[in-house]
Amino acid sequence: MSLGLCAGAYALGAGAADGSAPSSWWDAVLVAVVAVVAIIALATLLARSRAKVRVLEIAQRHGPLTSTSPDMLTGGLPELTEAWSGVLREITLSGHDMFWESDGRHRYTQIYVRDTAFGRNDFEWMKGKTPWELPSIGVSAGDWNRLQGEMDAHRAFHDFVVGRVDTRGRLRYGAISGVPVADDDGVFSGYRGASRDVTLVRQAQVQLEIKDAVTRILASHGRLSEAMPGILESICKPLGWLYGARWMRDPRDGALVCGEIWAAPVAQPLADDSRARRLPCIREDLLGTAFHTQAISWMTDAPRDPHFVRATAAAESNLHAAFAFPVLVQGDVVCLLELFGPHVQQMDDFIDSIAQSVGSQISLFWLRREAEARLTYAATHDALTGLRNRLAFNAELEKAVARARRNEWRAALLFIDLDGFKLVNDTMGHAAGDTLLIGTAKRLKATVRASDTVARLGGDEFVVLLEQAGSDGDIADVAHKLARVLNMPYTEFNETSPVAASIGIAIFPVDAGEPLELLARADSAMYKAKESTGSRVVFYRPPANERAAYNRAAEARAALEESEDDDIGGETSGPSTGV
Repeated sequence: MSLGLCAGAYALGAGAADGSAPSSWWDAVLVAVVAVVAIIALATLLARSRAKVRVLEIAQRHGPLTSTSPDMLTGGLPELTEAWSGVLREITLSGHDMFWESDGRHRYTQIYVRDTAFGRNDFEWMKGKTPWELPSIGVSAGDWNRLQGEMDAHRAFHDFVVGRVDTRGRLRYGAISGVPVADDDGVFSGYRGASRDVTLVRQAQVQLEIKDAVTRILASHGRLSEAMPGILESICKPLGWLYGARWMRDPRDGALVCGEIWAAPVAQPLADDSRARRLPCIREDLLGTAFHTQAISWMTDAPRDPHFVRATAAAESNLHAAFAFPVLVQGDVVCLLELFGPHVQQMDDFIDSIAQSVGSQISLFWLRREAEARLTYAATHDALTGLRNRLAFNAELEKAVARARRNEWRAALLFIDLDGFKLVNDTMGHAAGDTLLIGTAKRLKATVRASDTVARLGGDEFVVLLEQAGSDGDIADVAHKLARVLNMPYTEFNETSPVAASIGIAIFPVDAGEPLELLARADSAMYKAKESTGSRVVFYRPPANERAAYNRAAEARAALEESEDDDIGGETSGPSTGV
């Protein structure tokens, strides 16, 4: 009103100032009325703005706008104008795919799903259950316990990622956020929250986690068999699967045999059944399909598959979806991996990419180990005969002497030379000499025990190490048998033998107490055998100037052994070499 009076006074003053009378008092009144109307309109606009702010503050106290109820989002509350509700709806729906409410015991009561996200009925089955009572993937029991603790303390939580298989059999990941809600009296009444689909992001993270885990496991193990249980576990756990196994094909009959297994306790029936089987590699089976197609194979529900022979064990383990994929090395299937999960699930590109990634990692490991094995073999084995070379034999001799010393065994070293070999090389050529050396190696290996060591030191010199050698008579029997076998005719030489074997023998600890000393004395005995006109098998004997001391040492050892025999009540002898 004062503003109107001022306006009237201003009009009168203006008229008096220019020397003319005011046109009318009505003009001043009209100006005052206009000013009053403007003031009233402005006050009304400010009051409405304050009311909207109060509504937003109330909504914020009951939960964030991004987690509010569907009624508010669709303009159901009278306090929100249609313009405001439209803005809020666009903002919240652009960042979330599902909105939910729970009661005071954290059980879902309302689910609202955006049309473009999932099917409207995909989450109805969640009502009446708490988040940790629902089947989940990629969430440990500890994670659920921590979330329950937060909710029991009525604290807000944000972006709790959980994977679930939806009603269509698809693996989906959601990031859930929630805030506590109080009633009008300020008493806690439940939670309101929202969830957004993070499937693609989480799948990429899981794939990287699996790849990194497999890389670390392979780097820390020298053999695939040692690494495989850890590899299977690193694949299964992020996917929420419960069983994994490696299968190999037996080249003798083509059957598939089970190797390493990782299984959760609930999956033990399937693990036991797999270990006991030899599966035919047929195209209809899960593994056979992967083998013959050299690609991933999938079963949506293994217990219901008519071609799956382990269906009963899978049902007992409550396992359903399964896939198998081959590990290819230079185009050949070297092994197959199979994995089983607890849900009926559809195949997708995510699983296929994991299979390809893990298969490539194992393939590269296989190739690297093969290359390393070839290098190691070349460094430790004779290229012509395949026997251990001098370097590898010296290392094995040291280990054998240490074992014999620790266990009080006798070990015998037989040093073998082929008399007449140089003549074969000179008159028949090196190819004939190579044939003779290869045949000698085969005969030596076929005559002694698998636990005995055969090596080629170079040229026509071979050695045989007999661990737990037994008595001198046992050792002599083995040596004479080797001499007879090596002197037998060769078909490549017109059923004759162009060489004769000379064998020198030294015994640990009788003749030597150290590896190289034992080798030197066996070599010395071999030269005595070459000079012999009778038997070409000779035990080591010390030189004449050392013989007295040698005999005294032998007598002392014999007396000690006899005393030990008396203590245990009878005569004993070492184990036989057994050829």
